[in-house]
Amino acid sequence: MSELERWYSIASEIEALISMVEAEIGAKNFSGTSSRHSLSKIDKKLYEALEIANKAAEALSED
Repeated sequence: MSELERWYSIASEIEALISMVEAEIGAKNFSGTSSRHSLSKIDKKLYEALEIANKAAEALSED
């Protein structure tokens, strides 16, 4: 697997995690405000990680 493929794989895994966190937020399985706030913070950080992974893949694809 090439380095570019690895970054795409990482991005894909991050997207799956985002979907899981957003499903938990949407299902309201966590009733405590603290838990919901924590999930929202995790979601935000995952989106930041996804952006970084996509930028790394983009940089490699330009080479």
